[in-house]
Amino acid sequence: MSDVIKMPRTGSSYFQLIQKFLVDLFVAEKRRLDKSIADLIRANNEAKGVQSAGFLYYGDYYTAEGFMTMPGAGNAGKENLHDSLNKKMEWHIKSAQTVAHDERLIGQIIFKLLGPCETLQDMRDTLPDCLAEMIPALKNLPRINDVGYSLREDVRGEAQLTQWLPKIEFYAAARLIY
Repeated sequence: MSDVIKMPRTGSSYFQLIQKFLVDLFVAEKRRLDKSIADLIRANNEAKGVQSAGFLYYGDYYTAEGFMTMPGAGNAGKENLHDSLNKKMEWHIKSAQTVAHDERLIGQIIFKLLGPCETLQDMRDTLPDCLAEMIPALKNLPRINDVGYSLREDVRGEAQLTQWLPKIEFYAAARLIY
């Protein structure tokens, strides 16, 4: 038997709920990463003396919100990243990979938490407060059981929740602050 967690079918309300949690949790991080690329675009344009909407880095094109690309331009006008900015770009890539990894694992934990739930009260009880508050139907329900109670029979799942709860709370707080 595989330990791979299968996500709900795309388009199902269950899948949509998990996606909503992830979008809401990671909104600040996505903004931060977009700003990082925007800063690199501006620095690259200044270093190269051009006005480009993005840059190429190892064959991948990067752009950010607020920068307009010309439709159908292909690679025309797409400058390579200036060598002096490589360290900053490497930091950005590592940061983006960390966020993507965290998003994937937190999605799996939310899936595990919600899997056994049959009612809104079950969902409210098993989810940490920072997640339950994101869903209007759960927000005003009182907690009856402990956080993660749906994992009582899943020792590994409980350990994962204990390990990842601080990160979930961090991302939930970051979205409110940034």
